[in-house]
Amino acid sequence: MTQRSNNPPSKSRPPRLRRFLRACGVFLLLGAAANVVVAYALGLFEDVSQGRVETASAWSGRHQRTVTRWQRPGAAYVLSVREPGADWSPGQATGPPDTPTGGDQVTAWASATADGQREWIILKYAQPIVPKAVRVYEIYSTGAVDKVTVFDPQGNEVEAWSGVDPTPRGGKIATSEIPLKPLGFAIRSVKIYIDSPAVPNWNEIDAVGLVDAQDQVHWAVAAEASSTYASSRGGLSVAGGGPAALVPEWSGLWEAGSDFTARRINREQRAIEARGWPMLSLWGRVPSAKLNSQAPSITSLTTTGMPGGGAALSIYTTGLVLTGGPPPPQSGPVVGEPPLLIHPIWRGFAVNSLLYAIVLAGLYWALVVPRRFVREVGRMRRGCCVACGYDLGFNFAPGCPECGWRREKMTGNGRTFAGDGVVG
Repeated sequence: MTQRSNNPPSKSRPPRLRRFLRACGVFLLLGAAANVVVAYALGLFEDVSQGRVETASAWSGRHQRTVTRWQRPGAAYVLSVREPGADWSPGQATGPPDTPTGGDQVTAWASATADGQREWIILKYAQPIVPKAVRVYEIYSTGAVDKVTVFDPQGNEVEAWSGVDPTPRGGKIATSEIPLKPLGFAIRSVKIYIDSPAVPNWNEIDAVGLVDAQDQVHWAVAAEASSTYASSRGGLSVAGGGPAALVPEWSGLWEAGSDFTARRINREQRAIEARGWPMLSLWGRVPSAKLNSQAPSITSLTTTGMPGGGAALSIYTTGLVLTGGPPPPQSGPVVGEPPLLIHPIWRGFAVNSLLYAIVLAGLYWALVVPRRFVREVGRMRRGCCVACGYDLGFNFAPGCPECGWRREKMTGNGRTFAGDGVVG
């Protein structure tokens, strides 16, 4: 007959609440680890380039911004390109004239439509100037300028000239030198108004120079316009936000890089890649060395109209249409080469980790609890403690003297409390 021990358990089990919290912490850590593993697995095996593609382009006043986003469940790739002057953008009107021949040219500013509305372009200069005239280099459908305004030091718009463009209408190339009213103050911006509906076809401008009292010509360093045909080259725009609508708040792509801002580089191209399921949870920056490794695949070619009425290439890429001439090569997602996903997307990371923790806890319960139940039933049928297997001789009422299951024990001050062993 097995001798029972009357000694109290040497070590009591932790309270149930503490064990529950500890189990929750363990499963959350396991869920976070599973989240990381799933994100990297998606980076290696999921081809985000086969997902939905959205792109939008806009002129910021100093540079052209184009954002393209590839996305599918579990993966996203965002490419941001900034350049000082895309084809037909207002930036093409900055600097000295660079279009030697007339006609439709990508090196000049063109409005979004040929004759849809009156248009304007604002040219900004590096230094304050007291001008006596403005020179407008028109290269297509000339003669549409009908007003020139400037901005005083307080930012108020002041009319400096209005009338009929000295250049005959409908020409291919000409320079209009327009004398301005005496201003009495220096300016850094000039606004050229164009009566686009009055002169058929696109009224393109190559450059705008300010002539000072010493007949020195100053060229613009930045420009913005009422519209630009360059926006159509960026592809399908996104309603209610343009490029900004495609840039995630956590991506670090909202602002231009320091090299581009300081003009140490002429074109900035940056990309990020994110993974995670069911929500994106980790992201990383794509190294610049990989950005030119692969351009989007071209599946078909056709022709569409350009501002000058000529033909241009339209490139169809996974449902995206880029119009207005062949775009410069740009990078896209590369299958199986994800960047280091070291930046968490906190909301997605928390949701995914909690989900995986619940799944792992459910699997643990499904695998362990039934097995434990069978074991405890077997011990009870043998008359043993269900917690530790100690032989109780079917005397379950006092509990187990070995592990403390269902036993009461005395404290030093005479109070009693129930044992905290596991109850089957």
